Amino acid sequence: GEFLTHPTATSMTVSMVSRRATTLRAKYGTDPGSLTLQTSDYAAVGGVQTGIVLQNLLPGTQYYYQVQFMPEGGAAFIDRPVRSFRMIPGSGEDAKILVFGDTHAVQLFIRSACGTNLSYAGWNELNALIGLVNSINPDLIVVGGDNAMTHCPTCSTMCTLEDINLGTGTIKNLAQAKTRYLELRHIFSEVAHAYPIMFYRGNHEGETFGDGRCGHQSNTRSLSKNARKQMIGNYYTVDQTGDPEGNYYKIPIGNAELLMLDIMTPVQTYPTSENGWYLDSPQMAWLQHQLAQNPTLEKLVFMEHLVGGEPGDDTYAGTVGEGPGDNCYYYGRGDVRSTISGTNDGTFKGIQDQLHDLFVAHGATVLKGHDHVAKVSETKDASGMPDGVTYITLGRAGGAASQWISEP
Repeated sequence: GEFLTHPTATSMTVSMVSRRATTLRAKYGTDPGSLTLQTSDYAAVGGVQTGIVLQNLLPGTQYYYQVQFMPEGGAAFIDRPVRSFRMIPGSGEDAKILVFGDTHAVQLFIRSACGTNLSYAGWNELNALIGLVNSINPDLIVVGGDNAMTHCPTCSTMCTLEDINLGTGTIKNLAQAKTRYLELRHIFSEVAHAYPIMFYRGNHEGETFGDGRCGHQSNTRSLSKNARKQMIGNYYTVDQTGDPEGNYYKIPIGNAELLMLDIMTPVQTYPTSENGWYLDSPQMAWLQHQLAQNPTLEKLVFMEHLVGGEPGDDTYAGTVGEGPGDNCYYYGRGDVRSTISGTNDGTFKGIQDQLHDLFVAHGATVLKGHDHVAKVSETKDASGMPDGVTYITLGRAGGAASQWISEP
């Protein structure tokens, strides 16, 4: 069905996935009874998302749209239902952003016997949270990393979707990877037709080191990346403000700019110290530029975890394979106390210290996931005074999660 994504200051993209070759287009306007605007026709390839771009939109305005499709060899377009959305706020206006962290959505689907075990708590909790979206009525939904689960050693139940097997464990081929992304779309489809959704990647999206650790085979990265781009799309195609591959990008919305960082792609080998996580030079230069420009706008920086941090649980260290026996993600844990001194006024470990200096200089707020702990923390300078940077750890949307913790 319709999946809103890739919002810009003047456009919205309706992402569609068809089973076979189809021609797609959309009518839209501010009156549901008179959709006077129309996109060009899009030639959709079966099994790959097509982004239908609605252009020349006004900020904060309610729009109605209707996708039309004509199967290959057809003679006329067929109407889908009329949907609606509110365009994101314009520059300087307040915006309401709903953020999910670490949903493990496809893993929960698989563990719940492919969505049929209604007593599985994690699956029910995630769906209950999605069900609250309409009451929150956000301008934008941001879903943090670890959702498509193309890397998933503990995905052990065999599931079939759209006649394709999702596979068990980490994906083995492109069809499995695409099907997991297709299921991710299905999970959020209840709200995606009315609220734009943006995903950023975590370790379980499979696009980090490919050296055999914990099921990360040499092709896991490329298969996962290709599936993401085919099923979710690439923000760079509508707003050329980041990486051409869509690995990192900026979303301007209201009085804020969302800077979505990529800490997965640069890492080629399993990190064995806090310096094993880093940003490559082009991304670091891009981040510096984005933080410095438009200083009156609030800067919200999204990242899967600290670029450095503490060691994870070392229980699984030692064995290479699909795990157990593997500590899949060493380092990258922790928050404001992941410093040399262990206090929230110390020097961060690894590259995070350089990043933090940038965040202090530009008053950024950092939102991150990975630790499955919901926590709000602020850092302090050497004199013990707040330095203006807040770190928000997003917890986990679905499955067991802790209560919110506030640490001054």
